Amino acid sequence: EFSWAKREVLNLSNEANEIYSKELLVSTRLSHYYRVAIKPKNYIAADNVIRLIFDERKIDRRVMMAILNSKLMRYISLKYLNN
Repeated sequence: EFSWAKREVLNLSNEANEIYSKELLVSTRLSHYYRVAIKPKNYIAADNVIRLIFDERKIDRRVMMAILNSKLMRYISLKYLNN
């Protein structure tokens, strides 16, 4: 489960301000596999997360999230990415 914090928690840099104001895909490793979620606008990820960057003109972020959260990707992650 992802934890989200409001802006008042942090003193934001210009880059953090830009990230704060956008809805983006983020990922974190939970247990032995990775999970992807959409960071809501005007929230900061309170946990240690990875911001996923890809060409959104070619694939919708919800489709990308579904692919990355699929059973196939979980299988690949467990079999090949984790020792």
